[in-house]
Formats: sequence, structure tokens, C-alpha cells
Amino acid sequence: MGLAQFDADKLAEAEISLMDALLIEPARVGEWTVLGMVFAQKGDQRSALGALLNAHRFSKDQAKTVGYFTQLAETDPRTSVREAAAEAMRQAGP
Repeated sequence: MGLAQFDADKLAEAEISLMDALLIEPARVGEWTVLGMVFAQKGDQRSALGALLNAHRFSKDQAKTVGYFTQLAETDPRTSVREAAAEAMRQAGP
């Protein structure tokens, strides 16, 4: 639900949905990733980076997660998301 809300530019609703999901299951990598994108779009780069790094921390395949950050940093149409993903990629490492 959070991703659909994000894609519809309903950022406040997406944030609530994603936070609710993370309260139930804090290790959900996809939800952390989309929450990072939500925060980036809201202009909160610090929270965006924290959420993306949580996605990396909880990932069972951290190399794949860094690869996804790379893809976001190179191709996402939203500048704020590209910037947050690039920083997460740098901090998470190869």
C-alpha cells in the first residue's frame, strides 16, 4: 500500500502506511526502502538516508540492496530520491 501511495504522490499517507508496517515487522527491507524514498521526496534527506541504511542493514543480500540503490541513484526520475540513494550507496559500500 505504501508504494502505491508513494507512486500517487500521497506522501503523508505513504509514510503512515509504511511506519505501521514497520511497527509490525521492523525487518521489512522493501518498506524501509520506500520509506527512504518518501522522506527524500519530503525533503528530509537525513531520515531518507537512515531509512535506506536500515534497508541495507536488514537485507539478507546486502550486495543486491546496494545494486538497487545504484539503480535508484542512476535512473529514478526524482532528484531527491537519486541523491538519497547515491549517499546510501556510498555509505553502505560495495
